[in-house]
Amino acid sequence: KKLQDEKLDKSALNNTLTSTSTTQAVTAAQGKVLNDQAFGVGQNWQELSASRALNTIYTNSSLKPIQVCVSLTGIPNETDAYVVVVGGITLFQTPNLIASTLSNVWVTVPAGATYAINTVTTTPPTIRGWAELK
Repeated sequence: KKLQDEKLDKSALNNTLTSTSTTQAVTAAQGKVLNDQAFGVGQNWQELSASRALNTIYTNSSLKPIQVCVSLTGIPNETDAYVVVVGGITLFQTPNLIASTLSNVWVTVPAGATYAINTVTTTPPTIRGWAELK
């Protein structure tokens, strides 16, 4: 009986994703859309070392950002460095890796963006692991 007497005022609901209101409640539909877009929700780590390579452009074809984690080591008596590129922008370049030194790359790739790890020396580092949260 009490719930019937105190019906929710539908004007207090907000069903747009672009609202800046701090006084209106979200609808279930809006909450689901926001949850579905949330980073990490419904995503799992996948080991992709066998299907990934340096100097290759990949595309995040999902509707969410993904996290990419790559472990690389240098080769004895060689100089090997790499750059991380996301969406055509070089995010950073490593100095030469020392043999047997492990270098880890963690990068977030926006939905729809391309990403690659490109070598900048004649001898590429060795991929020790490549995992993606997607």
